[in-house]
Amino acid sequence: MAAELAEQVSAFSADRNLFYADEKGGRFIFSNEPLEWGTRYRLLSAQEIAPPQDLDSVLRWKPEGRFGGWYSYELELPTAFAGSKPNLPQKISDFLEHRIRSPRPRLYVVDPLPHHIDSDGTYVYPEPPESLLLRRSGSGEISVTTSVDTIGSDIHVYDDEWVRVSGPWASGYEYVLAVASDEQVIFRIQTCELFSPDGITVNSTDLSWDLCTDAPLDAQALVATTIDIDCRSVRIAAHLARRNNGWFLKETRLSLPSGLAKELHASSFGELRSDTPTSLHSSEDSRDARPGAQQSQAIGVNRWIDWLVIRDYGVEGAGNVKRYLSNPNTENLYRLGPIMTSRLLPYIQAVQHQQRNRTEGGKNL
Repeated sequence: MAAELAEQVSAFSADRNLFYADEKGGRFIFSNEPLEWGTRYRLLSAQEIAPPQDLDSVLRWKPEGRFGGWYSYELELPTAFAGSKPNLPQKISDFLEHRIRSPRPRLYVVDPLPHHIDSDGTYVYPEPPESLLLRRSGSGEISVTTSVDTIGSDIHVYDDEWVRVSGPWASGYEYVLAVASDEQVIFRIQTCELFSPDGITVNSTDLSWDLCTDAPLDAQALVATTIDIDCRSVRIAAHLARRNNGWFLKETRLSLPSGLAKELHASSFGELRSDTPTSLHSSEDSRDARPGAQQSQAIGVNRWIDWLVIRDYGVEGAGNVKRYLSNPNTENLYRLGPIMTSRLLPYIQAVQHQQRNRTEGGKNL
């Protein structure tokens, strides 16, 4: 083990360290490991790097800033090339110093989502789900195995994209979902204690609220009030101070005095916005669906999750999310399209569970 760890540490260099940006938990990519076309990566380097001019737009090269002395960049490998540029794939491979192969099929767990994802990337369920709805990209046979042997799961293939897998599953075992024998997801069944990670809290005079709920004050009230953001961690506070200019930082607290517009973007901790959005249309029939037609009202949102969806997937995506939240059936789930395998789905389903708990009068976990 010591030799293996020493080899892995030595593989991290001062230049062109690549990580998966989406899948595999951001895992480091070793120098002899091939990249895949159509996949997003993050690159860390001790020196500032700029791709050749003809690769900048092809790679969707995006500088992310400097963190702890390291320059961070995000990039996405293309899936197709113009026939007039046959040398471009080799130039990309030479620049990134990795071989690049065709994309392998991927498998995504769409429903139900796990209670949480463990630090090793394992999906954890508090009790065996009746079945798992999977989305498959590319062809490949689905298999479910344990550390001992293949188990007798019921695998129902709806079409080339959608698959449903049923148990039996039992506590104490880890199950591996694979496509074309390529491991994709590991999940296990175990008791999950109720937990709430330390995040951030907003305070204003005698009011206190979490950024992942509706703000209790409108835009005018926020401007007229001194706002304190308690981060509970020096590291989180410093990170948010770098992302949000103008806030005053003292130890683990960010503050803005009265008289100033209040806006803070805190990634997965939520967002505080000073603008007052309007509501999405309550009825699909009230929309004018003709191409180029102007809507009678400005499309807006009244939940933090709607803002995140509009930012990444536009008004149509927000409308699909609203439809799913109002009626979370399988058909409306499918209509979410690419949102189903995005980073936003856990938050969307968290809102859906909150709504269900309020309706049933249960506790909001």
